[in-house]
Order: sequence, then structure tokens, then C-alpha cells
Amino acid sequence: MTKNARSKGFTLIELLVVIAIIAILVALLLPAVQQAREAARRTQCRNNLKQLGIAIHNYHDTYNALPFACTHSDFGGPRRLSGFVGLLPYFEQQNLYNQIQSAIAARTDWGPVPWDGNFAPYRTKLPAILCPSDPDTTEGGAVGKTNYMFSRGDGNWDHNQWSGNGGRGQRGFFTSAGDGNDGNNGRARNFRDVIDGLSNTIAMSERSKGQPGQRFANSGALSLNNGGAMRDNPASVLPKLVGGQLQGDFATWTGTRWPDGAPAFTGCTTQLGPNKGAYVQGGWDGEDGIYEPSSRHTGGVLCLMGDGAVQFISDSIDTGLTNCPGPDSPAGRTGACAQFTQFGRSPFGIWGALGSIGSQEVVSTNF
Repeated sequence: MTKNARSKGFTLIELLVVIAIIAILVALLLPAVQQAREAARRTQCRNNLKQLGIAIHNYHDTYNALPFACTHSDFGGPRRLSGFVGLLPYFEQQNLYNQIQSAIAARTDWGPVPWDGNFAPYRTKLPAILCPSDPDTTEGGAVGKTNYMFSRGDGNWDHNQWSGNGGRGQRGFFTSAGDGNDGNNGRARNFRDVIDGLSNTIAMSERSKGQPGQRFANSGALSLNNGGAMRDNPASVLPKLVGGQLQGDFATWTGTRWPDGAPAFTGCTTQLGPNKGAYVQGGWDGEDGIYEPSSRHTGGVLCLMGDGAVQFISDSIDTGLTNCPGPDSPAGRTGACAQFTQFGRSPFGIWGALGSIGSQEVVSTNF
């Protein structure tokens, strides 16, 4: 036996050092992997919106008009269908569109309503209208879901299926059919209406789908029973958002029915800013409200502009004077709010200007 012979293998201290080094490397690697995965999901989300932009432009080329964000039974068809139904053939869902139209033609009443979970076409899951960063949810029953919303502009009055009463609900890229076809009611938008410029106007944005029992603003929660006072002072609802969660009565309807044109399900507004919550006037899912975009992407939301470009809008975007009456509110305007007349320029800064189609605001290109 040789002198000073040593046994082979690691000592306990050496083994612990190796384990510690491996743990540090894993701790450094995991966030990088997660960031890479989120970057891929965000890219897919951006691509989904781009494809919807192409669908919207192809639809407009065909009809010289945009689809209604919400239909109305006054026009002889079904009530409260979203713009996705009309767009289906333009993002490779012609067969699904044909099934829906056949069912509508076979009915003498309003046709299949968008909350009918027994109607098979409405149960269809459409990956093209789902953000991969937002986890799937069982909320909302059997009807298919979506993350992408039709912009109703910077107002919060009559952008539901009664759009157009007294000129309200007419400031967004998309409008509802309204109850009747006189005046502004019942006329679909076209690109000529967007006099602020297609590149300066939001057509669609994200909202996170409702998650069962979750109150977080970026998990699809909606604050209920806020009353009509928020039309005159949208900022009055913000105290309900505490630590990112909505206090008081709430619902989780957001995005849980892609066929439903009510803005609680498939609409968005531009008043308070991204990820600042959604607020319903009462407790019914077809009501007026403030439905701000939200997402699982850190720091903001992706928005589809009218020209087909997709922009990432920061949570910190300028929102102007959120305590001023909404631009479609008949309330009096005093003090700093006096410069914003009814149906005039948006009081809600760059964010409001991006939502309105024809108020002739100057929009910075740095969102």
C-alpha cells in the first residue's frame, strides 16, 4: 500500500458545494425560460390580432362596412350577436358561419341566442381568438371564449344593443345595431367614419377572460352596481380597485361567450387606462359600463389599430382627466372639464383619443 493513499469520491462538503452551484444555476435559468415562453406567447397573441386585422379589412372590402359589434332583433335577425359571427368566414371559419346562418334562417324568432350552450356552433373553441398567455377557464359554461374585444371608444353610455339613442355610443371603431334604423342607429361603421385616421384609432384590444371566484382586474373580474354616476365621473369607480382586486359585488363574465355582443363579454373602452378594471352600471350582463382592456402581459396590453398594426400600450399611458364627464354624457362641464364639450375631444388624454374615431385629437406616436 502506497504512502498517503486517499479514498476516491467527494467529501460531504464538496457534494454540498456542487448541489448549491446547481441550485443557483437552476434559479438563474428558470426565469429566463419563463420569460422566453411568455415572449413566444405574446408573439402568438400579436399574430392573432394581426389576423383579426386582416379579417376586418377583408370584410370591409366585401361589404364596404364593418360588422356590428352587437346585433339587434329590430333588423330581422338574432339579437346580441358579436362581430365575431360576421368575421368567421374571414379567419377560415366559413363552415361554422354557415351552420350559424342556417340555424338563424330556420327560426322565426330571434334565432339562437349567444348564451345558448346547447347550440353546438357556439360551443366551438377558436384558438385564433384566444391569448395563449391567459389560462383557460371553466367560467361561463359551455359557450366558447375569447380574449379579443371590439372597441366601443371613450364613452360608457349606450354602447350596448341600444346604441345610438341621442347620439350616444357612437364614438368607437365599432358600434351596435341599436334599436331602430333611423339616424345613427342601425348604420354600421366604415373606414370613412374614422376621420382621426386608422393608424390613430384602436379597433380591438385584449381583456383577460373571467376566472372563477377571482377579483383581479387582469383576471376578467367586473365590478357591479356602480350606478349612472360613473358617466359623469369615471374616476369615481377607481376606489373599488385595491391592490389590483375589485371590491364589493363582482362578476366574471369577461370573454366567456365569443358569440355575445354585449360589451361585458366582447367590448372594450378607453377611459381609465389598461388594467384599471371593468365596471358595470348595474348587475345585468347587457348593461352600459366601463370595460377597460386587460391582459396577462406584464406592463400593458396589445391593441389592434384600425390600419391592421398591433401596438403594445403601456399601463402608464396618459389618461388625461378621468374625473371629467364621459364625452357622451349630458352632464355640465365646469373648471378644467369645461374645455371638453359633449361629443367633442376626449378628456381622457392619449388613451381616450385612441378610442375615439372622429374627435380630431392630436395623438402622439409614443404610446
